[in-house]
Amino acid sequence: MKRVVALDPGGTTGWASLTVVGGEDMWEEGQIGPDAHHFELWDFLKEESVLHHDMTIVCESFEFRQNKQRNNINLMSREYIGVIRLFGVLFDIPVVFQTAGTGKGFVSDDKLKVMGLYKPGQRHSNDAKRHLIYYVVTKLHRTDLLESWKTL
Repeated sequence: MKRVVALDPGGTTGWASLTVVGGEDMWEEGQIGPDAHHFELWDFLKEESVLHHDMTIVCESFEFRQNKQRNNINLMSREYIGVIRLFGVLFDIPVVFQTAGTGKGFVSDDKLKVMGLYKPGQRHSNDAKRHLIYYVVTKLHRTDLLESWKTL
């Protein structure tokens, strides 16, 4: 049983997971925060790793882009990325980083909708799903997930 957990760390950390059990896909999602949630994130990862021994973590990387339009940059995501990175090292769980544009550029809201995965008002878990789908399609070669996109 392979499980991939994708994370969109920030003031609110979105998460999404895909587990394949007996050839059936099991999708889960949620959000942690918006209050400081270092320990909650750690506990979430610990529970996931206990339940699923064959696990990979996919995490949105942090990109500092300073410009005049973005004067309210929140660096909190760096702290949560540190929690995720430390967890991976201590428990020997692979952590794969992807840029924000990787997931968002590959999976639009419309694509999430035709897959039945879009949740209104859940921006962070939707972003985590984008990273999850990109990873699963490109690294695990699950192109069957893209079948519904043909209707777009």
